[in-house]
Amino acid sequence: MQVVKGGHKTGRTCTHICCVGGTWYTSVEEKEMKETLGLEVEPNIVTCEVPKGDLLFMGRNSNLRMLSQNSQKAEHETHVSSRG
Repeated sequence: MQVVKGGHKTGRTCTHICCVGGTWYTSVEEKEMKETLGLEVEPNIVTCEVPKGDLLFMGRNSNLRMLSQNSQKAEHETHVSSRG
């Protein structure tokens, strides 16, 4: 998974494009992130490698993108949302 460092600080949400590749996943163009969040995307990308058995907790204003699996065996993914 990759996140954009500092993308959450404005508290703003970018306009998303739905739906990507016949899925329920949404997408945000880099131009939209630059205009709405006021940051350059490429120099602020951070790759978060999550070892098997570990968890990664993120705030709801985090900008992220999923990457291809590195392992030969697919692992389970769970997304939990909290509104409040």
